Amino acid sequence: MFALAFLYGFQKNIESYFLAKRRLFGLLSWSGKSRRTAVVNIDDEYSRRIYAEREIYPYEMMTFGTDPHSALRIEKESILDRITGIRYRAVIKGEESEVELKLAGRFQVYNSMAAIGAAISAGIKPDDAIRGLASIEGVPGRLQVVDAGLGFYAVVDYAHTADALLNLLQSVNEMPHNRIITVFGCGGDRDRTKRPVMGRIAVSNSDIAIVTSDNPRTEEPGEIINDILAGIAGERHRVEPDREIAISLAVGLAEAGDIIVIAGKGHEDYQIIGKTKRHFDDREIAFKYMSERKG
Repeated sequence: MFALAFLYGFQKNIESYFLAKRRLFGLLSWSGKSRRTAVVNIDDEYSRRIYAEREIYPYEMMTFGTDPHSALRIEKESILDRITGIRYRAVIKGEESEVELKLAGRFQVYNSMAAIGAAISAGIKPDDAIRGLASIEGVPGRLQVVDAGLGFYAVVDYAHTADALLNLLQSVNEMPHNRIITVFGCGGDRDRTKRPVMGRIAVSNSDIAIVTSDNPRTEEPGEIINDILAGIAGERHRVEPDREIAISLAVGLAEAGDIIVIAGKGHEDYQIIGKTKRHFDDREIAFKYMSERKG
C-alpha cells in the first residue's frame, strides 16, 4: 500500500513528477500481495486523474480530502494552523475525530490524513493512528520552531531553492502572525539563476527580508548577495553578509506576534566559507539571541 498526496516536489516539471508517481500504481498492480490499497488525496487535480481511472487497477483506492465524498474527510472550516502546531476535525468511517499535531503548516493536514489512511489500510485503529501522529515532534530543520517565551517565534527551515522558499513562506503566511521577518541567502558554487528569483520571493512574501550569506564556499559573499539583490525592488529588505549578525538583527527587530523565518540551512550545523567548514547552527544562534533579549 502507499499514500499519494501531490503537494510539493518537481522533476523537470509537475507533469513529469505526476507521470513518475503514476508508475507506482502500475507497480502496485503487479504486486503478488493480496492486501493492496492506494490512499489518494482527492483534493488534488493530479490525484483525481489517477482516481478517475481506478477501474484499471486491481485494488482498493481510499480517498481523503475536504471533498464531501472523500472516504476520509477533512472538515476544512475546523483547521486551526498555528506556528506551534495544527488541529483539525476529520470524519473517519462516519465518526468524527479530532486530530492534533505538533507540526506546523497546512500541508501537514494532508500528510497526516494520508498517514491515517495508510494506517487504517494496514489494520490499525483510527484512534491509535491519531495518537501516534500526536506524538511526532517533527523533522529537525523542517519548519522547526525556536521559542524563548518572548511572544514571537523563529522558524528554521532547509528551504534553499526558489520553489521551497515560496512554499515555506506561503505556509507561514497562512498562520496567524503580525509580521514575517525572513533571513536567507544562497549557497556559493551553486546555481546562480535562482538567486534573483529567491530574492523576489522573499521580499514579496515577507514584511522584512534580511539578505545574508548561506554557505558561500569559494565565492565572494558580496557577489552572491548582489545576484540576490538583482531580483529585489523596494525598501522592505536589509543586507547583512554575516549570518549570525543577520539573525541577531532579525531577533532585535521582532515584536509580539512576529514570525522570524530563517531559511536555507535547516538541520545543517555548519557553514562553509572558502574551503573551511565551521560549526554554525541557525537554531542555536536564534535561541542564543532570543535568550539574551529575554534576559
